[in-house]
This record gives sequence, structure tokens and C-alpha cells, in this order.
Amino acid sequence: MTTMNAAATTSYNAAAQNIKVNRKMRTLEISKTFEKAASRYGSDEYIALMHAQMENPGYSVKVVTRKGGSKQPYAGLTFEYMKKYISMHDTEDGAIMKIFVEMRAKDEESELLGIKSESYQDILAWFLDTFPAIKAHHDKREAEMAARRQKLAAEKEARRLEAKRNAA
Repeated sequence: MTTMNAAATTSYNAAAQNIKVNRKMRTLEISKTFEKAASRYGSDEYIALMHAQMENPGYSVKVVTRKGGSKQPYAGLTFEYMKKYISMHDTEDGAIMKIFVEMRAKDEESELLGIKSESYQDILAWFLDTFPAIKAHHDKREAEMAARRQKLAAEKEARRLEAKRNAA
């Protein structure tokens, strides 16, 4: 039997923490980066994965990608939508639309001088500050959707527990 020194044990333990054992799906889940490191024979990741496979016979190895973490709560708030909304809620002198057009660099002077548009995020922030009702509506809708998702998850878990009790 081989022994590891303290430094090797520490790096092996760190590597082993990157393996998720999914008993329900009978898989060992690893990241793409871990998979690449584990493909090098003798690496800490390779050793950790081999140990995990020996301890979990019959489990397959699955490379999982992180789910996109960037929610877009304002999806659909395109420049075209903003333009339509502003035209319906603008002041009589068109001051809000003038600011919007300047930020988009669609005014005559900006086009003549080759000035670039502000970023979408900057224009969106300005739009939401100018029309707080839109932000309030999206925040309310997002909270309602989160509550629905939570309720559905609770119902699903209750059904799973009920099925487990009935099977026993």
C-alpha cells in the first residue's frame, strides 16, 4: 500500500471535493475542468476519481456544466419596447424621447460625429429610473414566479415522500 505525505493528502482531498455523488441518478458528477485534470494519469484528480469509482461501483461519470446563473428579469425590455413605451408616456415636449435617442446615439449629431451608443445596461438602468412602474411590475412578477416555483417544488417533494411511504 502506498502512503501519501501531508501535502499530497491535502491536494488529493481538495480534488476529491470536486466530485459530487448523485445517488439518485447513480452518477459521479464532475466539472469539465476536473475532467481535463483527471485525464492526466497520476494527477490528484485522477486518483480521486478512481477512488470514487471504486467506492461507488456501477456509477457512471457525468460531466456537468454550470447552469447559466445570469437571470434576465428584464428579458423583453428591448430598445424597441422602450421606444414604444416612451412614446406613449413621454412629456408633451418629447424630452424623455430626446434623452433616449441621445443615449442610443441615434440623434443627428451623434451619427455625424460617430458617437457610440451607451450600453444596454446603462440605458436599461436609466429607463427603469425614469419609469419606476416598469421595475415595480417586473419585481412583483419575479416574486410571484419565485413563490410559484417554491410551491411546485414543495408539492413535488410531498408527492415523492407520499410515494416513498406507500412503497414501504
